Parts: sequence; structure tokens; C-alpha cells
Amino acid sequence: MKKTLLLFTITIMFINSYSQEKVKINEIGLITIPRTEQFADANYGFTFRKGNTKSVWRLKTLLLNGGFSSNFQNLDTTKSSSSRFGLGFGLGKEFRKEIIKSVELRYGADLAINYNYENYKNKDNFSKTKSYIGGINLVFGFNYVIKEKLIVGMELLPYFYYRVYKDYNDDANRNSDSKGFSYSIYNTILLSLSYRF
Repeated sequence: MKKTLLLFTITIMFINSYSQEKVKINEIGLITIPRTEQFADANYGFTFRKGNTKSVWRLKTLLLNGGFSSNFQNLDTTKSSSSRFGLGFGLGKEFRKEIIKSVELRYGADLAINYNYENYKNKDNFSKTKSYIGGINLVFGFNYVIKEKLIVGMELLPYFYYRVYKDYNDDANRNSDSKGFSYSIYNTILLSLSYRF
């Protein structure tokens, strides 16, 4: 009887440890960060995640944004134009917990860097601004998993950033630099559509 009980206990422990084994996963997808105070334009990019069903390493790459505008006013024959461009990357760790079937809670953090460039010119003036931004995004969001392969995700990204701005204005013939910290708890949302393999 003792041998049977011992064998039963070992079998239950083996089944329990096997059922808790983490399945290896890879995910690749598209991401967007809609326009916010932090980002003058919507950002678009790619994401790659590697890990298991409980946690993944995440890489956000090619977070691109930009725009161009040109104005012409007949009254004073003034023509002006402006353009802007941005690029960003992020690397972090994300943890996951299934809440209900097909819905996962996501939380973690990313180290992020961003570069932005803007210029404005008319017949009398040219100015440009470059900004370098580095810091931490916290991650809190949800995944909706469709048939174990397609994942629709939404996450809030509270951030703590250090920013360096470099401005040049030829009208005033001056350069100026500014530096500082910024943070937000509520205003950055990332949306993703990923494929799991």
C-alpha cells in the first residue's frame, strides 16, 4: 500500500510539473502609438517578442513618424514649409497572466530611445529642432488571442524620460539647448497586431 501511495504521489507531481511547463513562443507584429502630447504624429513600427507563455523579451523597432507641410499666402507672397521626422527603439521584458480564456494581462518595462527632428523655413527665417529622448516605459495592458496565433494587443505606457533639445534659429542667429525630465502616467497607448509562431 505504501508503494502504491508513493507511486501515486510521484505520478501526480510529474503530471502537475508537466502541466505547468511553459510553452516557447515567438511573436512578430505591427505596432502603432496614436498621436499624443509626447508624440506630435502617430508612430508606426514593428515588434518582435520571444519567450514563453508567462514572459517574453520584447523589441520595438522602427517607430517612425513624420510629416511635411507647405503654405503659400497671396496677400504678402509668403511661402513657408515645415517638416518633421522621428525614429525610436525599445527593449524590455513583459510578463503575462491569462485572466480568462483568450485574454491575457500584460505588464513589464522597456528601455526606450527616440530621436526627433523638425524644421521650419520661409523667405526670412529658418529654424530647426533636434530632440534626443531616453528613458523607461512601464507596460500595462491586455492581449486578446484569436485561435492561439493572432494577437490583438493594447497597452498603456507610463513613462519617465530624460530629454535633450537642440534649437537653431537663423533669424535670431542663435543656438539654444535645453535638458530635463518628463513623465506621464496616463497618455501613451500602444496598439499591436501580432502573429504567434
